Parts: sequence; structure tokens; C-alpha cells
Amino acid sequence: PTSRSTLSALSSLHAQKDDKPFFASETSTTTSTTERDVKQEIRDEAKDALISVGWSAPMTDAELTSDDPFVQRINEQIQQESGVNLDELLNPAKVVNLERDLVNL
Repeated sequence: PTSRSTLSALSSLHAQKDDKPFFASETSTTTSTTERDVKQEIRDEAKDALISVGWSAPMTDAELTSDDPFVQRINEQIQQESGVNLDELLNPAKVVNLERDLVNL
């Protein structure tokens, strides 16, 4: 059972409510365009900051050669850790692909 005061309060709230749906925007398109530009600018600045400290976009599945800096870095790490070259390993492609997967995480 609902009291009269509750019904009265609900009906007054309903009367005050706009006819617009709750998701209707009250801002103009210029405001949303400006907001979009600001958001894009923030994304660009963040991307530049990440690149400047060595972070980069995920690597693609393109073929990597022994001349690639990524492969050369892996080769140097393996030489430091185990004293052998990357091409002396049983499955060097697996090492490179796993390292690429780790970078992409």
C-alpha cells in the first residue's frame, strides 16, 4: 500500500521531468566536436609519451629477419645469458615468436 504523500511526490517529480529521454544531449555539436578534439589530443600526447620511454604498438605478424633490431636484441640477450647465438638454438624461431608475443602483451 502506497501512501498519498508518496504518490503525490512521485506525480510531482513526473510533472517536473522533461519530455526528452535521459540520454538526450543538451550540448551543441560544437561542444562535442571540441571535446572529441581534446580527447584525441590527450590520446596523441599519451602515445608520444609511451613511445618516448620505449613502449610501442603491438608488433605485427610480419616476418622478422636476422637484420631486424628486435631479433638482434634477442640474440644479444641470449649471448649474454647462455653464451650461444640465436641461430645455434634448437628452435630460434620459437624464441623470437614467444618474445614477440610477450612484447604484445
